[in-house]
Formats: sequence, C-alpha cells, structure tokens
Amino acid sequence: MEKTRIHKEDVEYLDLLIKTCLGPEMASINILPDISDNPFTKSIDGTKGDYYQRLFDIIEEYGVAEIMESTQSLPFVNEIEVITKRFYDNGGFKNELKVQEHKEKLQKIREQKEIREATLIKWHMKTYWITIGVALAGLIIAVISVFLQFY
Repeated sequence: MEKTRIHKEDVEYLDLLIKTCLGPEMASINILPDISDNPFTKSIDGTKGDYYQRLFDIIEEYGVAEIMESTQSLPFVNEIEVITKRFYDNGGFKNELKVQEHKEKLQKIREQKEIREATLIKWHMKTYWITIGVALAGLIIAVISVFLQFY
C-alpha cells in the first residue's frame, strides 16, 4: 500500500513535531506555529487543527511516533523510543520527501519507457511483414539467379 503523499509544505511542520516530541515538551497543536496564513494548509472550516490532524495521520502512518489523545481532546505526538530518534537522525521527513520525489521521478521514467516501447512495438508490427516480403523476394531472386546460372 502506498503511503500518503508528503508535500514540500508539510516537511517543516512534520519535522518540528518529531523534533519537539524528542525533547521535554509534548508536541501538540498548541506549541506549533500558526499556519493560518499559508494557503496550502487551509481546511474546509479554516481551523488549524484540521491541517495538523493530517500531519498527525502522516506521522502515525509512517510509524515514527505515536499519536496520543489527551484529556483536553487535543492530540499530541509521543516518541517511540528508538524509532523516532533514528528517523529524525536519518533526515526525518525531509529525507522522506527526497525519497518520495526520487520514486516519483523513477515512476515517470518507467511510464515514458513503456510508452516508447509500445510505440516501437506498433512500428515493428507494421513493418514486420514488409521485411518478410522483401526477404522472400530476395530469396526468390537469388534462387532464380542460381538456377539460371547453372542451366
């Protein structure tokens, strides 16, 4: 199953959530910067929590931290002992974005390759019988030439 696509705009906030949960503070919506001026983060009703819920879902999907529900009904990010630190040290979501972009680039190259191969196959199918015809004509001419030369 393919993971949720990470956008360039998400990386800063995702890494901030991971970095914060590694420290003494709890990483919740309240300590994160206000993102209401960013048009990419606008939700249907314009609340900050909706966009961060998407970020929490991404973190949970990647399995790099736990999303815990608090008594105040605001979710927060809780580190998973070794996994969260290792993930952050290996580049965090910035590295995941690079990997994702690389995979997308490879996929695009594969698609272009398949289109070219399909075009070549169509061309080959159209010219195949012409080539066979020319070869047979050459064979017949050669046989006649050899036959006439010896008789």
